[in-house]
Amino acid sequence: MTKISIGLGAVLVAVAIAFTIVAATLPSEWHVERATVVDASPAAIFAWLNDLHRWPEWSPWNDHRDPTLKQSFAGPERGAGAAMRWQAEAIGSGRLVLTTSLPYEKVGYDLFLDDAMLPAKGSITMVSQATGTLVTWSEDGDMGANLFGRFAIDEMDETLGPDLEAALGALKNKVELAEKDAGARREEPQPTADGAAADDTVPDAATAHAAAAAPAPTDDPPAPTDAP
Repeated sequence: MTKISIGLGAVLVAVAIAFTIVAATLPSEWHVERATVVDASPAAIFAWLNDLHRWPEWSPWNDHRDPTLKQSFAGPERGAGAAMRWQAEAIGSGRLVLTTSLPYEKVGYDLFLDDAMLPAKGSITMVSQATGTLVTWSEDGDMGANLFGRFAIDEMDETLGPDLEAALGALKNKVELAEKDAGARREEPQPTADGAAADDTVPDAATAHAAAAAPAPTDDPPAPTDAP
């Protein structure tokens, strides 16, 4: 029995050593990136990114996904230093802090998950192009000394990628709908003082010229003509 125990212990030690050696050769860093094109200006998109209070409107990590979610905010209302903390049963707990705020170009953040050893770093960039604004969301992390985590790096893209895609899709819908509504309001005729809609029609050049050349009406009676 003692020999069996010693042999089993030796096997376990050998497995542990082999696991450590293999894990040590695996990469510790990971990178996930997704992008979409939004039919809106960078300024319109930036307003949704720079204010963490608006993130629950388009982020998939909200109370629709986990009804137990509780969120709180700290720091400035928007921009670098703004922070958001959450607690939830399904999606876990953590904290996100904006670290970079470049108007109409980029927001960057640090992501601290309670069950992670090291924070992740993310950024969302905006680049104008012919078809709209290219919005790219990337996130990077390091497993550090977490040897078990290194075996999961290959699955990070499959795990986190769909969440980034869903978030960008929701952001695109929110921004484009808001811009469409704003455009419709700008095109509505503005009422005049008497309540009637203002006529903003601009006459064409020919109509304007004919109106200017027409004689001005007078109150004088027409001049008599000679009898035949």
